[in-house]
This record gives sequence, C-alpha cells and structure tokens, in this order.
Amino acid sequence: MTRCLVGAAIAVALILTALPARAQAPAICAERHEIAENLERDYAETPVARGLAAGGLLIEVFATPSGSFTILATRPDGLACVLATGEGWEGAAARPGRPA
Repeated sequence: MTRCLVGAAIAVALILTALPARAQAPAICAERHEIAENLERDYAETPVARGLAAGGLLIEVFATPSGSFTILATRPDGLACVLATGEGWEGAAARPGRPA
C-alpha cells in the first residue's frame, strides 16, 4: 500500500511539473488560495482530507456532504492544480493508531 502511494505521489509530481509548460493541455492551475476560495464559493466544497507527498507536494480533497469533490495538488511555491473532480465522495473515519 505504501509503495503504491509513493508511486502515485511521484506520478502526481511529474504531472504537476509538466502541466504549466504544456500550453495545449487545458489545466486548471492557479494560486492555492484562489482555487480554494472558488471551490467554496461556487461549489460549497471545503477541505476534508490532506496529506504531504514526496517533495513537499500537498494533496487535498475538497468535498461537500452530498459527495461532489475536487482533488487539488499544491507545489511548495503555492501553484495548485486540479487533478480530478467528481461525485460520490465518501470519507473514511480515522481509527486510533491507523490513518484514515
């Protein structure tokens, strides 16, 4: 499981490195605070989960109680990019001694 998460973090880091440079790829990237404000204002999505990946990449899930969600990755310099959006988000309760 940890090996899969590390691999996923590396893949996300590589994607984020390439996204702003590829003009033909329609990426949604901006300063983190701008995207977070838009998600709350326009979609009522607020942060429900976050974790720090390799290289300081912050991965966050913004969601609503009804299940719409956005996954956001933010680089250490503050540039954030939307990685995914969707419906049906279900959070998992954290258990003592084990991450959610």
